[in-house]
Amino acid sequence: MEAAKQARAAIAAAKTVEQLRQAQAVVLPLEHGLSLEATAQVIGLSVGWTSRLRNAFLRGEVVGDGSTPPRGGRHHENFSPEREIEVLKPFLDRARTGGVLVV
Repeated sequence: MEAAKQARAAIAAAKTVEQLRQAQAVVLPLEHGLSLEATAQVIGLSVGWTSRLRNAFLRGEVVGDGSTPPRGGRHHENFSPEREIEVLKPFLDRARTGGVLVV
């Protein structure tokens, strides 16, 4: 029951809701005999996400610790934000003065 011991410690040390839910997804079934469905209902997630959180914890992965970059961003950028502003500036200036913006 090393996982349960680590999960109890993680509950006490949790800094985010995600970390708390992840640790609860491990503790509730092991120490209180809850099914995966009941655990999901208690922590307010779907069965799928509850299972993912449990498995990640058992692999030693802590959610919300900053080790994984957040999703989103400019994955398909062609220019840096500064270069994009520079290229679009003449068009946007004309659009502000009532011109038609044609890019």
